[in-house]
Amino acid sequence: MRLAQGHTKDCKQALDAGAGGIIIPMVESAEQLQMVRNACCWPPAGIRGLIGPYDLSASLGLTAQFQHPDFVTAMQHVRDLCVQTNMPCGVHAVAPDTKELQHRIDEGYRFIAYSIDSVFLNHAVLIPEKYLL
Repeated sequence: MRLAQGHTKDCKQALDAGAGGIIIPMVESAEQLQMVRNACCWPPAGIRGLIGPYDLSASLGLTAQFQHPDFVTAMQHVRDLCVQTNMPCGVHAVAPDTKELQHRIDEGYRFIAYSIDSVFLNHAVLIPEKYLL
């Protein structure tokens, strides 16, 4: 995907949307090239985030197919590499589901982004009794 500029946010968004690569016109310095490379690569080569289920599934051509065997295998592979290199592994648990949250903790994830405000609000409207104290 061709981007107008090589800002970190733009690079990450293009790759998260499923681009197989990016083209940045008019790279004018080694520093600018390094910044673009860092934005496009996962650690230790770059600074791109650990595991986002939507990002990973889209990269695999399986957007939101979280039970697909290829997606499950990819998640396990990333987690295993983190364990092998003693790197903390994180994941985004999108659905506000305490069983899913506990499953991710049991798998060894230590940084867990737990849902987002719009999903919590949507669930509270659809299943209000679940959120009443």
